[in-house]
Formats: sequence, C-alpha cells, structure tokens
Amino acid sequence: CLFKKKNITNIITNFKLMLTGILFAIFGFIILKLIVLPYLKVQKYAKYPGSYTHFIPLVGLFYKFEREAATDKDCFKSYKELALADAPPRFIATNMKTRPLLILIDPKLTKAFYTNQPCYEKELT
Repeated sequence: CLFKKKNITNIITNFKLMLTGILFAIFGFIILKLIVLPYLKVQKYAKYPGSYTHFIPLVGLFYKFEREAATDKDCFKSYKELALADAPPRFIATNMKTRPLLILIDPKLTKAFYTNQPCYEKELT
C-alpha cells in the first residue's frame, strides 16, 4: 500500500511545520513593515539637536490628537506646551500611520524648507 500510516503521519507533521514557518514569516514581515521600519524612520531624526520625537505604532499622531481632544478638548495641547517651553524643540518628528511626519517649529528651518524644496525628500501619496 502506497499510503501507510507512518507516511501519512510524517506528511501531516511536515505540513504543520511548513505552515508554522510560513505563518511566522508573514507575522515577522507585518511587524517589520508596520512597526520596525516606521520606528527607525522616526528615530533617525532624534540625533539632530533640538529635536523631539515620539512614536506610537500604526496610529501615531492620530492617537495623540484623539486622546488630547477627549481629555483636554484641545488636540494640539502638548505641541503648544512644547512650543512655549523654555527650550522649545526646533522640530517634532512623529509618525502618521507608517510614514514619518516632521513638524517644523523653528522659523529658520521653515524658511530653509520653503526656499530649498528640491533638496528635501517628500512623500505626497
């Protein structure tokens, strides 16, 4: 007989191992694409002087806006406090879903951005 009980058991075990490996690979890819790479994109701005960074996976800035709007009725409260601090940051780096978002506070940085736009990488989609 071609299909003996021992062969079928080995086939089922191998299939389960293969399926487990595929699921781990898919899960790892999702974690990498949705959490790790966006985090690294935001954290590359932390090395610059005068920067303020924060990262919340997947929701990012939206979560902060919703939380502050619900508690304080002002979704920009923390950014206003940062801007009014003794040593305000020059810019804020955060995430919006999986993309980095820079909020320029320093007028010199804003002027440099608008006068030299071809020098900066922008994602419009």
